[in-house]
Amino acid sequence: MSYHSCTSRQQKNSRREHQRLALAIFPIALFLPLLFLIAPAFAADKSVSFTPEEQRFIQEHPVVVVGGETDWPPFDFVRDGEYTGVAKDYLDLLQKYTGITFKVKTGYTWDQLLQLMWEKQIDLLPMLYWSEQRTAYMHFTRPYLTVRHYVFVSKEVDTIRSMGDLGGKSVAIPKGYAQIELLQQEHPQIRILEVNNPLEAIDAVITQRADALIENTALVSHLIKENNIQGLKPAFATELGVNQLYMAVRKDWPVLRDIIQKGLDAISFSERYLITNKWISLDSADREVAASINERLSLTPDEQNYLQQKKVIKACVDPNWMPLEKLEKNRYTGIGADYLKIYENKIGIPIEVVSTQTWAQSVAYAKARRCDIFMLSMDTPARQAYMNITTPYLTVPVVIATKPDVLFISEFKEIEGKKIGIVEGYALADVVKMKNPNIDFTFVPNSKVGLQMVAEEKLFGFIDTISTIGYAIQHHFFGELKIGGKFGIDWDLGVAARNDEPLLGEIFERAVISVPELAKQEIFNRWMAIKFERVFDYGLLWQIIAIFSVILLFVFYRNLQLQKHRNEINNKNVELANINVRLTDQKEKIQHLADHDSLTGLPNRQNFIKQLEHAVSIAQRQQLKLAILFIDLDRFKNINDTLGHHVGDEMLKVLSRKLNSVLRGSDTLARVGGDEFIVLMQAISGDDDPAFVAEKIHAIVKEPINILEYNLNNTASIGIALFPNDGEDPATLIKNADSAMYFAKDEGKDNYQYYTKDLSEQIHRRLELEHALRNAVENQELSLHFQPQLDLNSGKVLGAEALLRWNHPELGSVSPLEFIPVAEDSGLIVDIGEWVFRNACQEFLNWRESDCAVESIAINVSSVQFNQGDIAQTFNSIIEQLGVDARHIEIEITEHYLMEHTAHNKHVLDSLRKIGFRISVDDFGTGYSSMSYLKALPLDTIKIDKSFIDDIPHDQNDVQITKAILAMSHSLDYTVIAEGIEKEEQLQLLRELNCNIGQGYLFSKPLPSTELIKFVCGNC
Repeated sequence: MSYHSCTSRQQKNSRREHQRLALAIFPIALFLPLLFLIAPAFAADKSVSFTPEEQRFIQEHPVVVVGGETDWPPFDFVRDGEYTGVAKDYLDLLQKYTGITFKVKTGYTWDQLLQLMWEKQIDLLPMLYWSEQRTAYMHFTRPYLTVRHYVFVSKEVDTIRSMGDLGGKSVAIPKGYAQIELLQQEHPQIRILEVNNPLEAIDAVITQRADALIENTALVSHLIKENNIQGLKPAFATELGVNQLYMAVRKDWPVLRDIIQKGLDAISFSERYLITNKWISLDSADREVAASINERLSLTPDEQNYLQQKKVIKACVDPNWMPLEKLEKNRYTGIGADYLKIYENKIGIPIEVVSTQTWAQSVAYAKARRCDIFMLSMDTPARQAYMNITTPYLTVPVVIATKPDVLFISEFKEIEGKKIGIVEGYALADVVKMKNPNIDFTFVPNSKVGLQMVAEEKLFGFIDTISTIGYAIQHHFFGELKIGGKFGIDWDLGVAARNDEPLLGEIFERAVISVPELAKQEIFNRWMAIKFERVFDYGLLWQIIAIFSVILLFVFYRNLQLQKHRNEINNKNVELANINVRLTDQKEKIQHLADHDSLTGLPNRQNFIKQLEHAVSIAQRQQLKLAILFIDLDRFKNINDTLGHHVGDEMLKVLSRKLNSVLRGSDTLARVGGDEFIVLMQAISGDDDPAFVAEKIHAIVKEPINILEYNLNNTASIGIALFPNDGEDPATLIKNADSAMYFAKDEGKDNYQYYTKDLSEQIHRRLELEHALRNAVENQELSLHFQPQLDLNSGKVLGAEALLRWNHPELGSVSPLEFIPVAEDSGLIVDIGEWVFRNACQEFLNWRESDCAVESIAINVSSVQFNQGDIAQTFNSIIEQLGVDARHIEIEITEHYLMEHTAHNKHVLDSLRKIGFRISVDDFGTGYSSMSYLKALPLDTIKIDKSFIDDIPHDQNDVQITKAILAMSHSLDYTVIAEGIEKEEQLQLLRELNCNIGQGYLFSKPLPSTELIKFVCGNC
């Protein structure tokens, strides 16, 4: 056949197709105007089904007041005077699906929005994070958007790579943000600089007022581009992890939460995708974040040596699990392959894919150690026997594929007794079987085979991820199948590393969490983006047109009759809605006047007592603590009497705003009298939390205030009462806080006092110690004493333990039992501990130059130091500078720290041991650990706690315990030191039991360095 004849036939066929299509379109064009008339009727097909109670609520509250942020782009912000962003687009869809009109109020800071929510002046917040404190005055929907937060630092900073590096440093966070509460709970050693908005947080880092900020990448990228900011870079993904965004409604309207949730559930995946792509697309990503994909991990020397020796890492993969991963002609492709390239760049050595035929064979290879990692693996107890699995970096829903006539399946119970396919070796089968033993699984080699068996009705259904089944149905033309169910569980996938090489798991854990969220989005979009295909079924189209034409004629006639009535009803509804809005606004204004102080706008006494009653009920139910701070201005009456009440009123307004600025978003400030304020602090973590707030209040009250050319300042007396210690009802708590305030007046004013005098003195003492301790090193108030350690048989001095002493010019000599816990709680122990280590090593060098030198020195190290930065590297740097041999240094750690026995602890101890330090366990016996537990750790010396030595030889229980510790320690080749020897009879028994070394007042008390040398020389 000639080319021209082929072309002619193709043209004729094309003309016929066009004619058929034109005939098909003609009736649609004819009735198109009618479609616009009946569109509302058909739109009802997508409406949400509400309960009678929910319908009544919507009728009674057709307008819901929303609190919109002004400066949280691209999520929730105002641009050119118009409210916009992700939240606005979701509200528009909710209005479509619920019929509720959303009236957005803007112009407030975030902490002001939270306060308005508490006061029920707004009904809904469209985008926020969940926290325990916020549940006291809000109902939350389920999360509907996920973002990841990064720590951002100045470009010149290279020393901040983990949360541990932020200890003692400042992080800028806007007031009221949930991250403040999380940091206070999980990282109390980090100082928080509260700012007004995210842009101010960025400015604080660039101008070095703060060391870092924590924010999501989309927001930072937007602000950087909008404001042409230079000098900021991402440091690492935070340990605070992936955050879920919720909507929240006022506490007294739970039915509104249910309505909003139904509206969110009605929003389709494609609608969500369009919003996300519009506002959080990769085109708007900061180049710095994208570039961090290729940044190498910061590896320890041990990890570098391990990878150099390893040379290549072998990865087992699923050879047929697209779009997640696949081996195609020995070429690795899919999501896993994209992540593999990133991980290769991160660790700096090749990752080689091991070729297998099935996933079951890949699992067998991993058990036989023929491969080092799985790129995508679920964490199960069975796999933990031979693999360590990292934090998940990919989550995909589990679904089932069935024939089209099968009803939708939502629970595993619905498929019990039916033949269900699943790929052989999948961990999900074991997980499902544990809870649903009656499911009849048939194992298949891959998803294509499983779906084919469902199509041939050899299986009832096939279980896999939604992405895998969707991919297989699309690419293998299983048009007769559908996704027939979703079970509400997800497949969380991380990297699995062989557990006989623990450094490998630690390296990949860091590699996984270092991948930016934007890179994950890009990979996801590349392999899992939705594709739409249009296919014309002309026969079906003609049938639809015929039926549709009849329906349209009837609807057209009926619509002409109803249209007039519908317009009248709509006009009446609009008029009624406007009346309701005006009535609601008036009601809210009247209620606000009744509940608030007319001068300052703060809650009044009546309102405060209601909120306190609610807070007490929550605290009782959840066993939480709360605090009341009663504030009285000391010299306010003088200002009123001399300058006039108009000046005093202005001063109270300014002070109320300033007081609110130092409180948390969850705290409540009220004015309960002329110059009296009261603060409610909810969910406090410790008894000293109110003291810190009281100090802030004192500082801000003292700041000068300029009013009508008068430069005024004041002081305040503050009384503090705690729930439940000082009262279990609002009246008692307020009365006792008031009593404590008068106690503060009696103590000279301008101070705070707790209701309980002993607690007040204790808190004052602790804060006094912390303030003084901050300058102890700089003011040379710290010193070291050394207690000799003697060979119990020969009496020769073998070493000495360094003990820290603090002599303050005003406080005098402070006991270590008192100041060491304060130093640990405040994080000051890190700098103090480094000072102790350096000075102890220097003193040891001085001893070595004398005629009577000792062989070793023992230095106590706090567990807080082990968790801050790389302590092994710090200590190694010090001894290299001083020229001290590490084998003469014994690092003392408490048994309680060892009992945690985490991988981190063991890694730190291994690192210290490799440098040459000896490791000693202090206070052994008090933590109830066993020798079988400790033998796995790199230890040299066991120190028997003084409490077991005190009553020997008279207390037979202590004698037997001491004897057992000595016997087991010697069997494991540990050296044993007995602490606290004070009597000859104790010494005699310890010699009989073959104890190696002893220390205590029987030999010598702790001595200054020069006196220790004299003691050593006298015992040579």
